[in-house]
Amino acid sequence: MPKRRQELCMMNDTQFKVLLNMKDILMRMGINVPMSEIEADLKMIADCDEHGISPAMYSLITRYLEKYGSDRYENLDERKDVTGTLSAIRSCISAGCFCLGEGLASIEYTGRTTKARKGEYIILIKPDNSLIVHGPSGVNPVCYMSRASDIKPYDCQGKIGLMASGRDERLSIVFDKMISFQGLFTPLPEKREIPGPELTEEEKRLEVSLKSLRKTLAQESEIKYLPAIYDNRILLELVRQKPVSIEELGRIKGFGRKRIEKYGQRVIDTIAEFKACACP
Repeated sequence: MPKRRQELCMMNDTQFKVLLNMKDILMRMGINVPMSEIEADLKMIADCDEHGISPAMYSLITRYLEKYGSDRYENLDERKDVTGTLSAIRSCISAGCFCLGEGLASIEYTGRTTKARKGEYIILIKPDNSLIVHGPSGVNPVCYMSRASDIKPYDCQGKIGLMASGRDERLSIVFDKMISFQGLFTPLPEKREIPGPELTEEEKRLEVSLKSLRKTLAQESEIKYLPAIYDNRILLELVRQKPVSIEELGRIKGFGRKRIEKYGQRVIDTIAEFKACACP
């Protein structure tokens, strides 16, 4: 068997699906990245999820854009067709696509904190109206906004602008130079999961403890995106299964080797301490 085929056969189902998803996204963007390079980069990312794209994967897309896409893009502002561009952006958002924009932009955010920055950014708009703004390096977003109640493209004195607003948040993005904006793909219909039984009062207290631990771990690691520690689905599984060993923790979907190495012992200690206190 050829060496390349052997390497692909050694990948598990999730890794292979993530590899194909990433290749498909890049091909839709017109960026031809060698499969071997994508595979090598994905191996450096912990806990790949076939159903989504992690912050680290956003950074990969940005790097591929810089490496392979610089000759392909035209500056949309040079078309002098702001009305047409705004109409295309509205169509992408209203169609429920994963939308990706890139360019030199000024960003102002008010909500959990207040930020005003200018630079090169990649903006992702998800079908649920969540927005994530990434810079050219690093895995943490410059800022993010969950489930905006309204996202409006608008003409800002001849420049492309995006205004997103929520209950207590507001995000303004004005492109000095927009390199690209396009709908990547529409998501598959979500699988409806049968809800499990409600948490007991004891489990609710453990949930509070694990949320507190997650916040502490994020602060210690200087990570602003809490789901990067463990998301709410993993949190719920921790509460229900209450693992007290590395082996038990490894059975929880989403708690891979890297996550166990970084946070596993602290999670186990927290659960073990809670169980000890809960015993009569």
